[in-house]
Amino acid sequence: MAEMINLDAVTEGLRTIASLRNGVSDLFKCLTEGVGGPVIDPYSGQPKTSDNEPTEEAEKQFLADVQGIVEGITNKILVLEKSCDLLSHPTAQVSVQLSLLAQDPALERNGVYKSVVSCYRWCDRMHDYVTQASHILNQNICRRSTIALDPLQRILIPGGIGRRSSFATINTPSSQIDAFFNNLSRIHPNVTLEISRPFGAPTVVFITLDRILKGCLLLHGLLIEWVIVKGINEEFKTADGTVDIWSDSRYEVFRKISDHCNSATLNFATPVHVDLAVRSWLNWFVNYNTLFTKPCRKCNHRLLDASPPTWRDFRTADCYHEKCRP
Repeated sequence: MAEMINLDAVTEGLRTIASLRNGVSDLFKCLTEGVGGPVIDPYSGQPKTSDNEPTEEAEKQFLADVQGIVEGITNKILVLEKSCDLLSHPTAQVSVQLSLLAQDPALERNGVYKSVVSCYRWCDRMHDYVTQASHILNQNICRRSTIALDPLQRILIPGGIGRRSSFATINTPSSQIDAFFNNLSRIHPNVTLEISRPFGAPTVVFITLDRILKGCLLLHGLLIEWVIVKGINEEFKTADGTVDIWSDSRYEVFRKISDHCNSATLNFATPVHVDLAVRSWLNWFVNYNTLFTKPCRKCNHRLLDASPPTWRDFRTADCYHEKCRP
């Protein structure tokens, strides 16, 4: 059963609030007039000019008036608190209807209702889209992860889709890496691959592309970590036979190609099928066999600022100068 509201307490509280507001207005009015009466002429609205100093009796009367008004305000506050205590606090939850927000007379709040409704509709649509997307993704059997499949999934999924690559770890055996690059050398007869391990576990692959340039790959497993390109007449070994894979070429053309090759490793990188990333990178790299013969795709010139087209598109392998890149 709904609780009854004490109407007498509500009426008394409203009267006390009105009286309290009048008392506060009287206090500020008294403070404004000061000692000895008002300092503003009520008829002309101009400040009064008086050379007479306020007497002691006027000061005592002013203090008494202020004290009386303050005591009256204090008493009215106590009466208002007693009236509020007589009111019972509602225990049931009060339901607020969103349609009432549009009835707010404040101009700066008139758009609250429309914004709340728009936000609710957006959240409702987003919830529907997420539910449908989750249902569709759970039905998709093509998973791009390294999680091994159970025997039932291997039967249901033809061709072993989702099977983990044998090169997916950095602890790939050296014999497996050697066999992988031997297969690549048979695919690209114009490329000479020489495998070396001067630093222990990391593999260093020296690439010779016809009689045009040389390249050096530093691999961790089959993950390409660094690429350096030099001219055909330059070496990757010092005078004492130590392998040097950090010194740049003395030719600006091959320094630019080294930067493009390192960018290509990021473009073709994949965390799961690292062998596919190396194959894709090498297929892109062999297009430099036309470095000094094929003209630029845009300007149709072989030289621009005394430099051949050093950039190769990652998708089409078209050659471009640095200033002609799309």
